[in-house]
Formats: sequence, C-alpha cells, structure tokens
Amino acid sequence: ITGKFKDEETAKELLACLEKNINAANKKDMETYLETLTPEKREDTKKEMTSFFKEYDIQTELLTFEIKKQDDDHALVQAQQKSINHGDNKYRNHIAEANHTFVKIDGTWYIDQSVMSNTKFIKK
Repeated sequence: ITGKFKDEETAKELLACLEKNINAANKKDMETYLETLTPEKREDTKKEMTSFFKEYDIQTELLTFEIKKQDDDHALVQAQQKSINHGDNKYRNHIAEANHTFVKIDGTWYIDQSVMSNTKFIKK
C-alpha cells in the first residue's frame, strides 16, 4: 500500500475490498464479487459479468495499490492489475492501470467505479 492515506486501518480495508473483488472474479464467484460493489451497481454488473465469466477464464493479479485520495467516506485508488487468459477464447493478456473509486456506506467500503487505462499488452 502506497500513496496518500490518512490511516493504515482504512488503507487495509480498501485493499481487502479490492483483493476480495479480484479473488472472486478469478473464481467466477458472482455473489462474492457483487458484495464488493455499491448496491446500485450490482444489477447491471451482474448482467455484464455473467456473460464474461461464461466466455472467459481470466486470472487477474494485483501488482500495485496506491491511494490517490482519501476522505472519510470516499477514496480513489490507482492499481496495476495483470490479467492472463487461461481459456480458449481470444483475450489479450495485459497489465492495466485500474482507477477505482471507493465509497463507504454504513461503515463498509465498496467499489463504486473502476476505469481501466494505460493498458499494455503482454505475452503469457
């Protein structure tokens, strides 16, 4: 964990939320994956990820985790994430910069938005 965080406890909670999200995606565990998202984003995400999980076998690894901004109930995190295709369908292996927006609802941190940028394609 690097970056501008006010307290280590919150930084660890944010990291744990993102790790839970990535691990759930790697296992294609939809229920756990959706638990990491803000409630209003779950329905649309479930539709998108249901077909993604069926079509692809992608393993994602968190490489870096930097807190860019943190308030009491809002945080911005920039992470480097490596995604490797283990399935038969075409999907290009890559390392992407992932910009995650977290919000705190009733004492729990959730991912509200994730935007991927600066994608570098790599060999397996």
